[in-house]
Amino acid sequence: MEARQAKEDSTVFKALPLAYFTPETRIAVEGFAFYSFYARNSLRKSNLRLFITFTQNMQYLFTLPWQVYTADDQYFLNGSIDYRKFPEYYYGLGNDTKEDSRALYEFKALTIKSKSYKK
Repeated sequence: MEARQAKEDSTVFKALPLAYFTPETRIAVEGFAFYSFYARNSLRKSNLRLFITFTQNMQYLFTLPWQVYTADDQYFLNGSIDYRKFPEYYYGLGNDTKEDSRALYEFKALTIKSKSYKK
């Protein structure tokens, strides 16, 4: 397989909107974007994705995962950044929990994951 040259346009960008409804969030609007490309002389395609969600209850999610191959495939960078303020129901422990014992809790979380590999 022949490596791609930098002068060849290998970039792809796509975006997609979405709307939905759940009892916890009410109306939510979400956006997704995808960007991919080949680094100089790379045999593998790199990509970055972006997910953003906002809800009627002022909740939000932001996720940015990536998989990037550097020039000549010398390094592979893999990771994600995730920030969220979002509700979830907690029903308690065990298999015999009742629907009326559920509690709605909300949390904020920032997660950063990153790995790098050398050829």
